[in-house]
Amino acid sequence: MKKLVLIAVLFIGFSWVVEAQTNPKVEAARIALITERLNLTPEQAEKFWPLYNEYTNKRRGIQQNMKQALKGIDRNNVSDEEAKKIVQLQLDRKQQELNLEKQYSERILNVISSKQMVSLRKAEQDFREIIKARIKQRQQELMRQRQQNNQKLNNRRNN
Repeated sequence: MKKLVLIAVLFIGFSWVVEAQTNPKVEAARIALITERLNLTPEQAEKFWPLYNEYTNKRRGIQQNMKQALKGIDRNNVSDEEAKKIVQLQLDRKQQELNLEKQYSERILNVISSKQMVSLRKAEQDFREIIKARIKQRQQELMRQRQQNNQKLNNRRNN
């Protein structure tokens, strides 16, 4: 049971990473990183980006559906039945994402080389890691600011 709750919490934690990717500045950074890593020719870029954006939008749709399905569940207090539902929803999401990835991989391989496809997977993974690190950094900065503000308030009260 604890493992199921942990899995659910981890999934929810990753959902805010997905939301961060819808920010225009973050999206521009993702495009720049992928373009650089794949070293796309102008002809490839013209065909690749509409296809990749279509794939990305469909993948986000799957993730949004998952988020919507979990909306009414209190993740701090799940029953066995709700935990089973969460696990099944996650498995269904993973299968949908896998099916989508297979479908679009075939189409994308008609535009870029296999080596570029490997670079694409690595660039996506690296980008997720960069986003996670920046979010963690921002959280730490906010905590430091809160601590400094609390110290200032305490100093004022003591003076």
